[in-house]
Amino acid sequence: MNIPMQAEVVKDLLSTESITVIGLLLGVCALLIWDKVRQEKTHKELAERHDKEQNDNKDLLIQLVKSGILATEKNTQAINTIKDAIERR
Repeated sequence: MNIPMQAEVVKDLLSTESITVIGLLLGVCALLIWDKVRQEKTHKELAERHDKEQNDNKDLLIQLVKSGILATEKNTQAINTIKDAIERR
């Protein structure tokens, strides 16, 4: 006997207004979830770009250091050559 009474209560609770409110709440939840997913995707793309730029900068720094070392070695050789030439005189 409780089942028909419960069915009536549920039927009364699910009026058109309550279904509209539930629909609006589901819509808002869907928009919030969509926005969160979009933000996470953007964050992931920015993190990947940052990592790539960081690795590129590291490679560039290594190249600059190697070039600096080579230039220093050439300068040292040139100085030693000039020094030897002066000492031979």
